Amino acid sequence: MEETAHSRDHGNSQPPIKIGRPFSVTILALIVLIVAGFYWIGTWPALSLWLNPSTVNFSIAPFVFVLQTVGWAILFTVTFWGLWRGKPWGARLYRGVTLFYFLVYWLQQIFLVQSDVRSANVFFLGFFSISYCLLSWWILSRPNSRVYFGEKHVKRIKNRSLT
Repeated sequence: MEETAHSRDHGNSQPPIKIGRPFSVTILALIVLIVAGFYWIGTWPALSLWLNPSTVNFSIAPFVFVLQTVGWAILFTVTFWGLWRGKPWGARLYRGVTLFYFLVYWLQQIFLVQSDVRSANVFFLGFFSISYCLLSWWILSRPNSRVYFGEKHVKRIKNRSLT
C-alpha cells in the first residue's frame, strides 16, 4: 500500500490540547450572560411599548426598540455560549460584539440622547468603555485563553494561578 502524506501525518498527529476554562474567561462569560439576561428581561417592556405605542411619544418607532433588544439578547447569548464552551469562534465573536456594542452605544449617546447627565458622565463612560475593551481583549489574548479556544502553537503559562 502506498503511503500518502495524509496517512503518514494521521498516525503521528497529536490530538489538540484542551485545557479547562481559565478563571478570567469564566468571569468574562458570566458578564456576557448577565448582559444577555438584562436584554432578555428588557424584551417585555420593549414589546409592550410596541404593542401600545400611545403610552409614550417616541421619535423612533417602537419596533426599533424591540428589534434592538431582541437582537442584542440573541447576540450576547450566542457569545456567552461560545465563551463558556471554548468554541474556536468564541473569542473572535466576543471581540466583534464588544466593539460593535460600544460603537452603537456611543453613536446613540452622541446622536440620540439629549441630557445634562450624559455630558457630566461622558469622561467616565469613555474611560470605562476603553478600559473594558482593553482588559477583556488582553484576557482573551493570554496564552491559556488562546489554548482554551483551540489555537495551536501557543506556549502555555505554567503557573495557572495567574489565569
